Amino acid sequence: MNQPPSDSESNASEESQGAIQLQLVVHAGPLAGKGFPLTGNILTFGRDEESDISLDDEQVSRNHARLIRRGNKVIIEDLGSTNGTLVNGNRIEGQHTLESSDIISIGSSIFGVKGFAAPPTIARSQASPGETYIPPVAGTLPPMDPSPPSKPPSHPHRRKKPRKQKSSGMPTTSLLLAGIGLALVVVVLLIGTVTLYILSQGYSSSTPTQPTTIITMPVNNSQVEVNNPVAIQTTASDPNGVVRIELWLAGRKINEETSPSPQGQSTLTTSFQWLPNALGNHVLEVRAYNSQGAVSIPTAVTVNVVDPAASPTETSTAAPEPTFTLIPETSTPPPPSVPSLVALVDAKVQSGPDFNYNLLGLLPSQATAEIVGQNETRQWWQIRFAPASNGVGWVLAELTEASNTQNVPIILAPPTPTPIATDTPTPTLIPADTDTPTPTIVPATEVPTNTPIPPTETPVPTVTPTSTIEATVIDFDIFPREVNIGTCVRIRWNVTGVREIYLQDTGVAGSGDVENCPDVTTTYRLRVIKPDDHEEFRDITITVINNEVKSSGSMTIRRNRVADFDDGDADADDENDGDFEWSIDGETRHFKIYNSSEMAVIGDFNSLDDVDKRDCEHGNYDLFTFVDASTFAPDPNNTLIGGRVICYFTNEGRMGKLRFPEYNTGALDVEWLTWHK
Repeated sequence: MNQPPSDSESNASEESQGAIQLQLVVHAGPLAGKGFPLTGNILTFGRDEESDISLDDEQVSRNHARLIRRGNKVIIEDLGSTNGTLVNGNRIEGQHTLESSDIISIGSSIFGVKGFAAPPTIARSQASPGETYIPPVAGTLPPMDPSPPSKPPSHPHRRKKPRKQKSSGMPTTSLLLAGIGLALVVVVLLIGTVTLYILSQGYSSSTPTQPTTIITMPVNNSQVEVNNPVAIQTTASDPNGVVRIELWLAGRKINEETSPSPQGQSTLTTSFQWLPNALGNHVLEVRAYNSQGAVSIPTAVTVNVVDPAASPTETSTAAPEPTFTLIPETSTPPPPSVPSLVALVDAKVQSGPDFNYNLLGLLPSQATAEIVGQNETRQWWQIRFAPASNGVGWVLAELTEASNTQNVPIILAPPTPTPIATDTPTPTLIPADTDTPTPTIVPATEVPTNTPIPPTETPVPTVTPTSTIEATVIDFDIFPREVNIGTCVRIRWNVTGVREIYLQDTGVAGSGDVENCPDVTTTYRLRVIKPDDHEEFRDITITVINNEVKSSGSMTIRRNRVADFDDGDADADDENDGDFEWSIDGETRHFKIYNSSEMAVIGDFNSLDDVDKRDCEHGNYDLFTFVDASTFAPDPNNTLIGGRVICYFTNEGRMGKLRFPEYNTGALDVEWLTWHK
């Protein structure tokens, strides 16, 4: 049994608390990127809004887990949650003491504790070399419960038990043994039925999702020794089960780990071994695949391989591998002598210093890159960009924050996509400041570098741009256009000849194919900005039909009348179809079941929306047959008060929920919702 912390633990001295500064960081999930200092001794997780870490996630229980701080130790405790709490991919029972590298998984969220003696690290998702990062569409797929559906086949509680009769005497030993034997048979049959149901349902959710990956070791931008094995520790999570994690280096897969379960695991943690045998910067990339074949956005870290036996001069001759990386909070900025920039937004990288050039990819917000040149007008920076065929690209300077740019050379722009007339005058370079030395013009085919390049280096190829400006083409479609609630749609677009593209106000690449599952009727907008700054829009509305609800609303039930919650009738004409009776007899007032309906008291809530279908599926329908509004109600757990919510099964076998807005002794007001079967 889980024991709560003692009073002495709950009231630890400030001196003990101040021994180390710990912080809970959210690596993935609805609160990704946030941090929560462990200033007290307890931090609670749950779907309840009163939780310290409130998670809007169907996989999370109302009171799911908690962190307990005992001096310099941190303990994670599961509070009997439905889907469990995982540490490094393993479900814990009760309390578990955390280590510095442990990863906590609760629903679709992944957490770590920052501040232990070992340095924490986390790699953020970024565009991988050779491909363009496509941000997810706003309001994308909601997380799904990885456990088998709990929908009852017909209604597990729909049975009427005979009322118990008082025995005329003490039960005999034989009757007692027979009762025990019968109970064992029932338990065995129940276990078999549940097992068969789980196997028949399978473990994967039908709703498509995309895995989330994090790299916990090594630290981004860290140094490792050449020919010395390096451990790459990574964790991937997905409600539909992670079946495989792959390790990539320089665009080539070098290792993979497969889940022992064919359906995958909601959280899969693995450790790869990599032997670095070349000096310089290397990008290690991790990709995860779920049971539906969906792949995660690649997550990468950059490591610098050095030779500890070499002198600083010798190690500096290694030409760094052209790349860009995101700057985590714990990373070290570039050396002061190296011109560099940080992207302030998701910046497009072009093949030349204008949006008319070919789009090479995106430099994600807060990513850093080395500056190797600038154009004649000083409005564009040329940067090292690994996905480009020649290793460089151009970004608009106003979208970045640059440093150490005093000696950045001017780079002649490559030929423009538009044919240049023979009588076009050659632009003259006019220095911005007469006191500033005239910068040196470097041919476009030369890529400046801050370190010597060995003579055997292969010449950098020159990009050949298109010869004409592309005509604007906007192809945007969504299908189907009408869906039932819970059904997903495909969103596809292919756009050329424009400067910027936005889907639901989120920047996207020129073409894409994504899936989205709207809960309500939604209008999707594709907005493009042409090279002349003119905007065009394409709007498509998807109609969502909510066929889950049979009836809902509010009604007033008169004294001693029967209500039908299948059809929302407060005064049922045919009492054989009634579900509940508001019965008043003197001081006795009962809202009681009628015919073969059933009920379960759920609790007190401010709104009926606070109770979902799963809450009703897990209700106990064997405790009560009425809610007591009498003057002297003996059971406070079964008293009609304002805000009390019950779930029910109607005469026709439909499940629903009902709330009493306030206590009443006359006509009774109720709010209700009945789902289809």
